[in-house]
Amino acid sequence: MVGAIAILSPDYVRAEEYKSGIYGSINIGGGKYSDVEQPGAATIGFDTGFSYEGSLGYDFGKRFRADISYSNTTSGATLAGVDIDAKFGSIMLNGYIDFPIADSKWEPFIGVGLGTKLIVIANNKKTIKFFDDVTSVTGLEKLNRKHLQPLMQKLQDPKFLEKMIKIIQKEEPNVDFENITEEEMTQLMEKISDNPKMVKAFERLFKPYFKKFNAEYDLDKYTILLMGDKKAEFIDEIKDADIDDLNQIVRDGLIELYEEAADPSLKDLKDWQFKISKNHNGNLYLYSDDSLQSPYLSSQFYQEIFLTTHNDKLFLALSICVEKCNGSTDFLNIIKPSNLYVKSNPNINASGSSDLTEQLKTLNELYKSGALTKEEFTKAKKKLLN
Repeated sequence: MVGAIAILSPDYVRAEEYKSGIYGSINIGGGKYSDVEQPGAATIGFDTGFSYEGSLGYDFGKRFRADISYSNTTSGATLAGVDIDAKFGSIMLNGYIDFPIADSKWEPFIGVGLGTKLIVIANNKKTIKFFDDVTSVTGLEKLNRKHLQPLMQKLQDPKFLEKMIKIIQKEEPNVDFENITEEEMTQLMEKISDNPKMVKAFERLFKPYFKKFNAEYDLDKYTILLMGDKKAEFIDEIKDADIDDLNQIVRDGLIELYEEAADPSLKDLKDWQFKISKNHNGNLYLYSDDSLQSPYLSSQFYQEIFLTTHNDKLFLALSICVEKCNGSTDFLNIIKPSNLYVKSNPNINASGSSDLTEQLKTLNELYKSGALTKEEFTKAKKKLLN
């Protein structure tokens, strides 16, 4: 739930003055997301943060208008006692009906909207700033101007290219760069990716650009949550499929993708370790903690990816940690309150506890939180009482 304080123009026109046409709006204010709380799991508590929204739409006259909008809220949060930064973004398609008030410059309206939610949780504000920039036109222009263009210009510098060629020829002296074919270039890139000496040499060459980028954005530890706004139609086609068959289909698809792309940077795909199963709600999920490392970087990072559905809508989580990771990301702490990644209900004591009242209370809390459907709740309650 987001509360926004809109800045309204005192010259807002009344119904009798309405004319159809294009309009735009900018809203700013405070935003507060409700805390995510689950019995027996980590709670994510959100602070009040700064919100802004921009929209572009068309007024059809006769009090009806529609627009598309992008909104953003940045706030502090607490996860398992640790302070983090969070960014929430959404793209919405909205419809409005305006209700003019006689002799008044203020005009109430009712609106409905459909959108996809993007949530970014990070351990520092610089990371949030990066996602802010890649989700706005001005931010993308800044990224291009400050980071991409200087790198592209350097790659066109004959002296810089000469340094790159020397690194390669030191390990591969027989390469003829004057007459190299596309296939030979692909083979050369694969050799570079398999040669730690060349990888580190190239890293030293590009270090100033990495350093400049990291100084501004510091992509250290972050989690991206993407939630669909409408039913994923393909789920009906695969929900009853054999789990082993689904695992094999995905495996074959990844191998085919790598072979068709003929790109050395994708070589980890053919051996990527993942698991497809069903959670306690009976929904399919894909999970992997096998990091897809770049073959052109010597540094290692940790990665976890989780894909499932909730109420027939897609839910994707991607967690990445680069430094001070202790062998994992923050994925499990963040996703735990949702109960989407559990094969069975972890909050009900299965060891034969006789405390029926406590178990019924826990069951009721799970139902209220949305972790259990009404049908699942009824069946589980009946089983306990019997």
